[in-house]
Amino acid sequence: MISVMQSLLSIPCINFYFYKKQYLTEQPDNNKKKPLHAAVHKFVKQLVDGSGSQTHEIKELASCFENKFNPYEQHDVQEFFLHISNLLQDEIKLDSALPKVIKDSESAYYFYMNSNRSIIDRAFAGQVSSTILCKACNEESVSYVPFIDLCLEITEATL
Repeated sequence: MISVMQSLLSIPCINFYFYKKQYLTEQPDNNKKKPLHAAVHKFVKQLVDGSGSQTHEIKELASCFENKFNPYEQHDVQEFFLHISNLLQDEIKLDSALPKVIKDSESAYYFYMNSNRSIIDRAFAGQVSSTILCKACNEESVSYVPFIDLCLEITEATL
């Protein structure tokens, strides 16, 4: 848990976002409470200011995880990162209807980024485009899928 938080907070835009409470000024029309954002802010403030231990802040962070992550148990780092990322995204997410037709990759990405404005999306979001060609009728179907994490195989050839 600590290693994921330290890794996230080593990214300057994320650290600044939480330290300066920028989440409070984003989407002023969204009155939804943001308990995880507030808990991360306290954690960041403790780390940056160097004031005391982070034990209380870690417990407060863990209380936002719907009892899925006990800070005293061992967890998979990638699973924890995805969980905290999803919770942070959900606290900011806007309700927006999907357009009937998405013409191209750029408009698909633009739609996604406008309806998912969290700091996690700004820092990590990408998009995979896949094209399927029907051999019978030669019709092409293109889909655009956003992602936050991407698993890549690392082999000797890629090093």
